[in-house]
Amino acid sequence: MNFNFLDMNDLINEISRIAGLQETSEVNKMIAIKALEYVGQKETKNNSGFENKDFSSEMRKIGFYAGAPWCSLFVKLVLKKCEHENYKKINASVLQTMRNLVEFGIDADKIKQVGTLAIWREVKKGKYTTRGHIGIVIDFNEKNFYSIEGNTDSDGDREGDSVLVKKRSYNWTEKNGLRLIGFFDVSSLK
Repeated sequence: MNFNFLDMNDLINEISRIAGLQETSEVNKMIAIKALEYVGQKETKNNSGFENKDFSSEMRKIGFYAGAPWCSLFVKLVLKKCEHENYKKINASVLQTMRNLVEFGIDADKIKQVGTLAIWREVKKGKYTTRGHIGIVIDFNEKNFYSIEGNTDSDGDREGDSVLVKKRSYNWTEKNGLRLIGFFDVSSLK
């Protein structure tokens, strides 16, 4: 799967592929397609804002501030742009977002779908830290899945500077790094 969207035709083809998925809800399709529109956005130095003034303004309205971890805020922006009524359940903290989703009856699942939220927790020496990461699933197979993530980089770190498509493995048992908690289907929150 090639997710190099420097060519607008590739982006249009991916949007068309997602729009045509029969087994995916319309809400989840809309979430994945809207997330695709932001691929390539970059933050400015020192995590102080974003190069694109419109994106920067949108992110600030959703809660971004200089130095903030913003992967979860990116997801919140996408849900708001989709006119998802419950976008406010998404918090700047990935762990608080996860707690909010569970509180509203959305549990982590190992079943992946386009448009679901993938949530990871950071693990050091086999123990959870207070940090996490979140992305929006746009494709998957048995070995890997692809998600659009904010505040990431080409190495897949949770502290990056861009909105990118990432190829991820199902790392349910990671001892050091990002451990996948599961997939959260927020389409039922609408």
